[in-house]
Amino acid sequence: MKLVVSRDVLQRSLQVIQGIVGSKSTMPVLSHMLLAVDDSGITISATDLDIAVKEPLEAEVEESGSVCIPARKLYEIVREVPADKLTLESLENNWINITGKRSKFKLAGLTGADFPAFPEINEGESVVFDPIVLKDIISRVIYATGESDARYTLNGIMFHLNPINNTMTVIGTDGHRLSVIKKPFSGEISEERKVIVPKKAAAEVRKIIESYEGDLNISFSKNHIVFIFGGIVLISRLVEGSYPNYEQVIPKNNEKIMTAVREDILGAVKRTAIIGKERTFPVKMELKDETAYFSSNNPDIGEVSEQVAVQYSGEPLTVGFNAHYMIEALQNLPGDEIVMEMQDSLVPAVIKQAGSDDYCCVIMPMRI
Repeated sequence: MKLVVSRDVLQRSLQVIQGIVGSKSTMPVLSHMLLAVDDSGITISATDLDIAVKEPLEAEVEESGSVCIPARKLYEIVREVPADKLTLESLENNWINITGKRSKFKLAGLTGADFPAFPEINEGESVVFDPIVLKDIISRVIYATGESDARYTLNGIMFHLNPINNTMTVIGTDGHRLSVIKKPFSGEISEERKVIVPKKAAAEVRKIIESYEGDLNISFSKNHIVFIFGGIVLISRLVEGSYPNYEQVIPKNNEKIMTAVREDILGAVKRTAIIGKERTFPVKMELKDETAYFSSNNPDIGEVSEQVAVQYSGEPLTVGFNAHYMIEALQNLPGDEIVMEMQDSLVPAVIKQAGSDDYCCVIMPMRI
């Protein structure tokens, strides 16, 4: 195998796979990318066995073949070599020469036959999405998703597709907070679908979208979800198991409603959290007389209090929240004005953009 490729083109392609390449796997081949040149074209592939990505590469082919190359080391080389074009050539015993201008590297590779086969996906139903919209959706829910939670389904994001009104609801939760966003999609599906996508896969899709233009196609099989961005194909295993019923988690008919400027509340919570205990970040919020009073008390450090003018005409209410959860929810809400719906100090609070029901965050209260 031998080809000549633009350094910038190769660098962009290698950036796509860096988060997928396995660095701590017991299988050495998973830290490699497969560079394959055949009659169908030139492709780069990477996998960690749960996520696999394949993308086309534009280059001048001098000789066909395939080889597995250490992905991160090649990326470092390409990033640093001061050359417009690079030549990649496979040698005997799977060694690879990388040549550019005054630089010449020789890397130990593996045979292309060792690379895991790309998952075969039977063509099923698919929907079309604006990738910029999907990037926004993922960004607004991924922060609330579990991190290495023993309840493994919480380590994923649920995609709920409704064929009746052609809407996709995407949910992230770690059991203490929840984020839900709903958007329309194009295409037709025959039945309602609820699939759990691993957090890592969602993050990789978001990263690819940052350098992609055009429509995004999403298709499903029994155990996989497939994202197709033009020539780039990302396949992820789905998380098996039951996801919490998010519709039951969101409190209905909240009677105590506060409207406020988002940045005012966000700033007050950030400053109050400075004194809070770092492990739990407790912040107390008191509502009365068109004012929200925030306070925190840490016997080892001191105390803090702050007040914000709000729109609130209900009965006085005192409730505690994890400041970290509240800050992330407020940071991910769009718009300048927010609405916070509550019932009492024991019922979760709903936070959303004023005038919109497409996106909301739910936070469990804390005893303080």
